[in-house]
Amino acid sequence: MSVQKSSQIFRATVFLILVNLGIGGYFLLKKAPEPIEEITTPILAIQTLTAKTLYFTPAALPILVTHAPQLLTEEDKDSNSERSRTFAQAMQDPVLWRKLDRKYRFGTILLSGDPVTYSPLLKHLLETGDWTLTYLDQTSLIFQRPPAPHWTPANLDPLIKKFTLFPVRDRVTFLVQLAGRLSAITQFNLAKHMLDEALKLNPKSPDALTQLSLYYAHFGQWNQTLAKVDAALAINKNYQPALMTRAQALLATRRLNEALAVTDHLIELAPNDLELLWLHATVSHRAHAYTREIAALKVLIDLAGQQKYPTSSYRIYLGQAHAANGSALPALEQFQKALAAGDLSPEEIKFANTSIERIKSRQ
Repeated sequence: MSVQKSSQIFRATVFLILVNLGIGGYFLLKKAPEPIEEITTPILAIQTLTAKTLYFTPAALPILVTHAPQLLTEEDKDSNSERSRTFAQAMQDPVLWRKLDRKYRFGTILLSGDPVTYSPLLKHLLETGDWTLTYLDQTSLIFQRPPAPHWTPANLDPLIKKFTLFPVRDRVTFLVQLAGRLSAITQFNLAKHMLDEALKLNPKSPDALTQLSLYYAHFGQWNQTLAKVDAALAINKNYQPALMTRAQALLATRRLNEALAVTDHLIELAPNDLELLWLHATVSHRAHAYTREIAALKVLIDLAGQQKYPTSSYRIYLGQAHAANGSALPALEQFQKALAAGDLSPEEIKFANTSIERIKSRQ
């Protein structure tokens, strides 16, 4: 397989994960008037926890500190500690997570927040089957070691009943977020049912329409995807999740210039959003708009570095963009910086080294 082909596959995989799962997190994290804590935070999930040794995602930390500090170590309470940083990295690295599990022997796993942040770990847990999904709500998933009772759709009945008498706006938010978590565990039919119920309550909910468009996107039904996302944008033309989904649908149907126009607009709306910068870089790459890709990746690397996020993988893409744009020396510099960081995957190391060899052979 050629370096270019391998890179295209790797980019496509990351992009589809980003759009199909990550947008759901927007519904959870966005600011709404008078948010109800039980809907927008993992407080209900945390109230069920009894484990002495807990692995949790960073999104759960504020509520854990407030409502269940006895489950945390002192290092857990410090989001900048080495333990906290490693926990965060393990969401995207199942091999690292297994090392942590051997070290700490977790009793319970709490996955809260945007599913894209922990999608590799979630996929690993579902596929290996040595942990049991015991709890699911609109914000969180909980896994426990067997023997433990497995979560079933029937477990949703009390949860749904709990929010039946809430205001329509809050019920819609609850159902849309719940659909996102159900999609994350591939319960697509049930997720679709929740979205249908949300749209009965409010047929003009941009949240519900966009999440429904993601449902169709998962199955590659791009005409349906565009129809639902355009309905959302007719209500709010600047609604970022809908614009992101529209970019994916246009990209999937090879309408590259239209997709690029959408991501240009997104960057105008939120020029320092890491997720949008990555999306814009990806679309620019596919559209061969390498100058735009380079500009987006430079900003992304700078912002990610300021927030102490790893930047090595982004540097590989920046190196690739420079190479495609005919700039050999900047490309070599980025590949070498990525390798020097020492945190690349074996696939990324191989790609970077092969790219360096190819560039040098042409000089």
